[in-house]
Amino acid sequence: MQCPECGAWFANTQTLCSACGLFLTEGDEPPRLGPYQLIERIGQGGMGIVFRAVDETLEREVAIKVLHHRLVEQAVHAERFRREARLHGQLMHGHIVTVLDLHEQDGIMALVMELLHGYPLRTLLRRRPELDWGEIVYIAEGVAAGLAAAHQLGIVHRDLKPSNVFLTDDGGIKIMDFGLAKLHGPEEDITGSGEMAGTYAYMAPEQIAGDAIAPATDLYALGIILYEMGTGRLPFAATTGGDFELMEKQLRLIPKRPEALNPRMPAAMAELIMQLLEKAPEARPADAESVRARLAAIARPVPPRLPGPGEAPAEISRTVTDTTGITSPVPGTLLWAFEATAAAPDPAPLDLCSPPPIAAPTLARLRAAVATMPSLPPIWWEIQRLLDDPMSAPSDLAALIAEDDALVQRLQPGIGVGSTDLALAINRLGMDTAHDLLLWHMIPELADTVQGEARRLGFHGMAIAHLARLLGDYGQRVDRRSAGLFGMLHDIGKLVILHAEPAPRLAALRQAIDAGTPALAAEWQLLGYTHIDAGMMLALHWRLPRPVHRFIYYHHHPCWHTPDTWPMDMQSPVMLLHVAHIALEALVDFPGGIWSGARCSHVPGSGRMLRHPLALPVNDTALVGLLQQELSSLPPLFPDLFPD
Repeated sequence: MQCPECGAWFANTQTLCSACGLFLTEGDEPPRLGPYQLIERIGQGGMGIVFRAVDETLEREVAIKVLHHRLVEQAVHAERFRREARLHGQLMHGHIVTVLDLHEQDGIMALVMELLHGYPLRTLLRRRPELDWGEIVYIAEGVAAGLAAAHQLGIVHRDLKPSNVFLTDDGGIKIMDFGLAKLHGPEEDITGSGEMAGTYAYMAPEQIAGDAIAPATDLYALGIILYEMGTGRLPFAATTGGDFELMEKQLRLIPKRPEALNPRMPAAMAELIMQLLEKAPEARPADAESVRARLAAIARPVPPRLPGPGEAPAEISRTVTDTTGITSPVPGTLLWAFEATAAAPDPAPLDLCSPPPIAAPTLARLRAAVATMPSLPPIWWEIQRLLDDPMSAPSDLAALIAEDDALVQRLQPGIGVGSTDLALAINRLGMDTAHDLLLWHMIPELADTVQGEARRLGFHGMAIAHLARLLGDYGQRVDRRSAGLFGMLHDIGKLVILHAEPAPRLAALRQAIDAGTPALAAEWQLLGYTHIDAGMMLALHWRLPRPVHRFIYYHHHPCWHTPDTWPMDMQSPVMLLHVAHIALEALVDFPGGIWSGARCSHVPGSGRMLRHPLALPVNDTALVGLLQQELSSLPPLFPDLFPD
């Protein structure tokens, strides 16, 4: 059986796709795993997909984490999942999420846990970036108590971060996801010799160096969480050097003292944080219980106030208007840029819901042009399979690329493989940037006369992919892989136009767009088809995944058609990339080209989606700073477009 959504193959008996979470049952009946009836997907992480489910035996709701199918196929990852269940099952503590069962069926492995109601700490920090000291102490005490219980059993979490700390509606603090946990004794490490586990922004120096880990490793991560809660910033962040730069900072750089960023911070809190962030594990506090005792002396713990389900993030919860839920946008914010875009024309210049048919001669010419474009090389699919594995590393990607001499040659100007080790170069760029660069260099080259235009499309695709990944992290409705693919591939139809159309017609198209004609309308008038039509045909020719086809079809809807016309599964992705386009227009003086005169517009009602489901802090200038930082690594990859 093949999943109709993502194309993954499974046994015919499987009832859900453990790659994308699509239910494979017929009709409206949800799939079952033994006594558990799956209701809906509620989250996705590096190891798998999380569903809300019902335990029909005990008549209670539970959460079920289904391991990604590519990990089940690998014995080491399947064993890690079983090990998480065994380790986590020992941790019966009020500040650790309870594991109830490990279920295996028809090639599916699923971890059954208590269902929590509330928010991850990451969501709270995005919605309420300034917490009271009592709230910070309350959260940190709960985390320290959970760590103390795990450490007493000899278990080190190794991946403590705000997304793994859950704040329940009834005031509980729960540590989640012990998938990377390790016994800090002589037992074999299931990650394998030399493999790094964890998240670099919260990773202790000894983890990065591959040295022995211990309870002090988790205390370092708790120190970074405290630093972030108290200052609104991480002590270390990458600028242009990707993961490699972040690892170097964790190993060698002393963080700026937190009270310098927040003068209101109590001195005792600042001292505790700095001690937790000591590079040497032995210089950190003795254990989690001692940290808990010091926190209790700083402030009286107060349960944090959680935003309600329909409540706006704190930084945008002001007076309400019909457009976005906010008046008086702060200049220089994403909301300010959104409201500066033009309102959608009425009627739409081209009806995208019921587009006119393409004339037969034009359709035949378009098909012939697409048929002459080379297919994506086989290594494209191998790279996608590699990146589907959440445990893949830069060295794995480098080994795969090194097998294709032609690809290495094309990558040299951008990735710098002529002067340094390939894996190190990918590490410096970061896996996301490396993926985008690889994808662009695998797209077949066009004629010399349009290479400049193609390069502009390459920059545009990479920029949108970078912005969409960052913005998607807020609402977590669009995963990073999908955001990156949609960003890179949404405009591939323009490549077909460059390939198929003669220079005079391309010049006329640019003139019409520069004169103010919307790009799609200008394409239809002059070419008899749009880049959406061409993109759909090229996606079929390249055999791209079905979600990419659907995204190409709908990605212009936010400019002209109200949200009620967007399919439910496309609403979050198309709005996310629409906002990324608005941000790019506001942040980058894009080099001239055929489509550079095109501008975004927005339809009534779409502004509400900035708040729900995307959960973006759109009236916060800090977000714009993060977006600018995200884009800063791209111009050096395109020196011909950005000579300065």
